[in-house]
Amino acid sequence: MLSKEGKDRLQANWENVDALACMAEFRLYDPSSDWECYILGMNPFDQDQVYVIVADKCLFIGNAILSDLIYRYNQDGEFMEIDNSFVPRKADKLLETLKKRHPWTDTR
Repeated sequence: MLSKEGKDRLQANWENVDALACMAEFRLYDPSSDWECYILGMNPFDQDQVYVIVADKCLFIGNAILSDLIYRYNQDGEFMEIDNSFVPRKADKLLETLKKRHPWTDTR
């Protein structure tokens, strides 16, 4: 799903994810709902642990399991898709944009 180069960028972000002082590198989305997930960082010692911003009915910021995200599916049985047109964005700016569209839940 993620290229070696993409994983390298995510691992380089890992130390800065809590402060959102990094880039949102990837966007996963559900083609049949408003659910979307931005992947900010990846634990270099456990590549299945990622730091994300998930926007759905509310916002969630925190750790997630990459394999759970990859195999997540919607009510129609479709898997989430990677947004290949997504251009990496600064995580703090992205969060400000998302807060305007979704209720804010600080889970950090």
